[in-house]
Amino acid sequence: MAQPLLSVPLHPLPATSTAAATAAATALPQPNFNKLISTATSLPHLKQIHAHLLKNPHHAHHHHHLFNLLLSSLSYPSYALSLLTSIPAQRPPPPQLSNKLLKHLSRSNNANDTLIFFQTMQKKAFTIDRFSFPPLLKAASKAMALKMKSSKVEPDDRIFTTILSACSRFGNLDIGKLVHGFISDNNIVIDSHLQSVLVNMYASSGALDMAQSLYDKLKPSNVVASTAMISGYSKVGNVEAARKVAPIDNMSKNNNSRNINRCT
Repeated sequence: MAQPLLSVPLHPLPATSTAAATAAATALPQPNFNKLISTATSLPHLKQIHAHLLKNPHHAHHHHHLFNLLLSSLSYPSYALSLLTSIPAQRPPPPQLSNKLLKHLSRSNNANDTLIFFQTMQKKAFTIDRFSFPPLLKAASKAMALKMKSSKVEPDDRIFTTILSACSRFGNLDIGKLVHGFISDNNIVIDSHLQSVLVNMYASSGALDMAQSLYDKLKPSNVVASTAMISGYSKVGNVEAARKVAPIDNMSKNNNSRNINRCT
């Protein structure tokens, strides 16, 4: 006669708390991203590493690895630019990494990539310093030389506007002078827009004699240049010179009056 099966009480498995599950997941071995990035040899490989990074957003060095991946992707400019665009503005790379990126790009055959990257960095308010400008100037020189060799069309002034605007922002007069010298040496046409940018650069950097000289040649004057001159004179307390800057219309007259009154 068959013996009955023993009745064995079943005990539920211990519940795993959310905190314990998170701790267990954290305890899992993390990919060695430094090694993966340094040994990547192709675009598909880089994209695969990027996918791993996206799956590990809470990794202790996530943004550091993302910046290193960006530097390793510079041989593929379009992909590198997409990586740069994806970096949150609130987590910018330190200036030395930004400068390393610009320096590497300035050595490439396509100098325009450097300028495009710099414009993107500006839009995202990434930190730059005085060491950022030499590779930019090098890239601008190379880009303009290539344009002038390959085409009879006059190069546009967007490259110079980008660099000169950065010089105005950081008061980098030395680099601004180099750019101005390059423009003059290569007989680049200085239209009213570029001349206004030059006026703004010199005025913002405190070189008011040069700014005034360029402003006097600007016919007709415009709001941008007038405001730059008034702001420059106001910074050094020269209210009389600021008042002599001719407004070009009622709107600029009102704005200029307000600017002058602030410094009196």
